[in-house]
Amino acid sequence: MSRNFYRITGLAVVAAGGYYLYQSSGQPKQAVRIAEHDANVGYAKVKSEFKSDRDSAMEKGREYGEKAGAKLDRAAAEAKSTYDDARKSAENTWDQGKQAVDDTSKTLEQKRKEAGKNINESIDRADRRVEADAAKAKSNVSSWFGSSK
Repeated sequence: MSRNFYRITGLAVVAAGGYYLYQSSGQPKQAVRIAEHDANVGYAKVKSEFKSDRDSAMEKGREYGEKAGAKLDRAAAEAKSTYDDARKSAENTWDQGKQAVDDTSKTLEQKRKEAGKNINESIDRADRRVEADAAKAKSNVSSWFGSSK
């Protein structure tokens, strides 16, 4: 610390002592009592201000905490709502896609059966025509050789 600090502090102490001696009309014991009384009054004032500041700060802290908690609750509720909406939308899309696949599978199965049926009918018609033509040809060839069949 510098020398000036000690000089200024010493000067302040001497000035305070002179003030209290002046207030007590030069009686040292009375000056000590007045100084103690002023110190106690100052301490009580500072203590009450700190207490009111502390109470005010705690009240404001509680208030800000409640506001922040409410904001967090709203944000959480909004996020949950958005998640639920997205999940429902995804489930609906999944169900629609599954339904489309099922419908397409059924349609393909029907078309496959229908195509198989048409192919079998065409083969049967061709087979009957070939048999009829073969029978006709057999009868023509048989007539050349004199057979009745």
